[in-house]
Amino acid sequence: MPFGGGKSRSRPWRVAALLALIGGGILLTRLVEAGRVEPLFLPAATPTQTAFSYQEEGEAQFSAGKLQKAIEAYQQAARLEPDDAELWAKLARIQTYFSALMPTKQERNNRLEQAKASADRAVAVDEDNDLAWAVRTLVYDWLAGVEEATATREEYFTIAETSAKRALLLEPDNALALAYEAEVLVDQQRYAEGFDKIEDALARDPNSLDVQRVYGTVLESNGD
Repeated sequence: MPFGGGKSRSRPWRVAALLALIGGGILLTRLVEAGRVEPLFLPAATPTQTAFSYQEEGEAQFSAGKLQKAIEAYQQAARLEPDDAELWAKLARIQTYFSALMPTKQERNNRLEQAKASADRAVAVDEDNDLAWAVRTLVYDWLAGVEEATATREEYFTIAETSAKRALLLEPDNALALAYEAEVLVDQQRYAEGFDKIEDALARDPNSLDVQRVYGTVLESNGD
């Protein structure tokens, strides 16, 4: 028999298998496009950190004295929840305290400008948040303390006092607002008024770190 002279045998099962593969591929493609099936070889999903978890991290870092890490955590939280006034306020508070650790006046001013931006953002996103207005008092008081121009310094003091009054209008028992207002008054050498304010703050929250800090400042200003 000549080589290659015979007829090739038909194999219907191969045809059926090929048709099944083609049909399955078309169906799978449509399911992927419809979002009902995930494509192969996608990277494994990883858990996303929430704004609340960043806030908790920021509080922990602040308590440990790691202010830069606390700032970074709050910045991440504010990035995820940009309309949360309290996140911006707490960020501004830590930025203000961190400014005291800066080795040069320029670096301190830069940190306070960052705190100012955060504090202004806090009241912009929620004008009825008493914490935001209270912290804004702290920020502008410290800005006044490093300002050399008399007119600007007085303007900052005015903004600080106005912010404290707004916070207390929203929440009369806001111990932070009372304490920060006391600090503003003492920085303007209005010692008797400042002492009255810090006593009110102590009556409302004697365990507050901020209230105790300002209390020490008031006592020092009175020679105690």
